[in-house]
Amino acid sequence: MQHPILCSTGAVVGRVNGRDHRLIMKYRPLLRCDGMEFMMYGSWYERRREIARELAESGIAFPVVHADKSVGDRISRDQGTDTDDALRDFEWNCETANAIGAHQLVLHLWGGVDSDRHIGHNYRAYE
Repeated sequence: MQHPILCSTGAVVGRVNGRDHRLIMKYRPLLRCDGMEFMMYGSWYERRREIARELAESGIAFPVVHADKSVGDRISRDQGTDTDDALRDFEWNCETANAIGAHQLVLHLWGGVDSDRHIGHNYRAYE
């Protein structure tokens, strides 16, 4: 399949439903797409291995992971341990992507006014 159609897991999982990852498996059969783009949330970090295992066992294709958007924001803010914490969390995003079989990961290395002001710091963190 040259250009697969993916549906973001954010279309079925959000704040209003408690970010229940099981809804991905519940609603996937109703979606006309080739696979899912998995959106990682910081609220899942403590359970990331359990969630990744369940998703990997589901048989759903997750070729792309959208990393937690707060990673880039925290690198930009760079207060206290922000950058170190964000880089640790990014590593967890990468581990999750690998565990569910993703081949690509989307990272918002910046976001908002602070990132534009301190973009050099973000580029150095990217290395």
